[in-house]
Parts: sequence; C-alpha cells; structure tokens
Amino acid sequence: DGLIMYFKRIDNLLPKKYADIIEKFIDGDDNGSTIPWMWRNNLNATLHGKESIGNYYLNNTLIWEGEPVNDYSKKVMGVFVPILHYAGISENRLKVMKLNLYPRTQFRVHHKSHYDYPEGSNRRTLLYYVNDNNAFTVFDGIRKVKSKKNTLIMFDGSKWHHTTTCTNVNAKFTINMEIEIS
Repeated sequence: DGLIMYFKRIDNLLPKKYADIIEKFIDGDDNGSTIPWMWRNNLNATLHGKESIGNYYLNNTLIWEGEPVNDYSKKVMGVFVPILHYAGISENRLKVMKLNLYPRTQFRVHHKSHYDYPEGSNRRTLLYYVNDNNAFTVFDGIRKVKSKKNTLIMFDGSKWHHTTTCTNVNAKFTINMEIEIS
C-alpha cells in the first residue's frame, strides 16, 4: 500500500479553502462550535484498564464500521469528504471517522501508548491535523510528527503510538480515520 514502516506524511493535503472550512466547522467561531462533543475520561481504557490523570479527551464518532452512527453524522460528513478525495482514498474504504478535541494543558502531557486495531486487521489509520499547535503524535517513543494544520499522516495503527496535548492554543483538533486496505 505504499506506506513506509512508520508513517507517510502529506503536508498541505487540501486547498487552503477546504482546510479553513474544516477548521472553522470544528473549532467554531466566537459563538463556539455546533459539534456535540462527548467526554472520554480515559483515552485508552480498553488497553490500560483504569483511569489515568491527564489521559482524557472529547470526541464525536461519525462513522463506525463503515456506517454513519446517527443523523448528525449523515448531515455533516460532506464537510470531511475532501480529506479522503485529496488523499486518493475511496469513501467506501472508510471504516471509522472520529473528530477529536484535546484541551490545552499547562505542560505537555504524553497520553498512554495504544494501538487502533489488532495486527492483521487489514486497515490503516489516517490522522488529519485540523489546526496548528505544538502537540505531537509519537511512534515507538522516538519518531514524532508535529501537529500542523492541513497535514495528513497515514500509518499502521496496529503499531503502538500516542498523542500529546498542546500548550500554545486552547485545543488540538484532529480527525482520526481507519480505512480498509486490500
């Protein structure tokens, strides 16, 4: 599938117009965002089993196992389709899509490492960075990718990785997707 061992990075994936539309939709304006954010008290409870201070975020799952999860998902999916199109990925390969909001912290917090699916799942993870901030995605504790607006990384989500919080803006926003590979 053309992925290097850790990740493939595509900077400036979308034309500026689309990247700005997605950022404004997710981050909102002076009146806030219309996204119904869901509180997740433990980022990786299924792997680590217990609550961990600082290991939280908010999200909204739009697609699960290839299907929109509700009417809201169906209504807003069109905003995010350009990400797949510009990455050259057919919509019918999309299995999971989640909008993520990681609130700013005073000091950078490294979340616990996790994997998105078991090895051999015939999937790849796509992570789209919605806004510029000083957070990272870290692979194997060594390689890291800075959160840069309009950047997409593709990687084998069965490998251990983790995210960090940002300290320089109010929130880090990402779109996490899983696609089926043949």
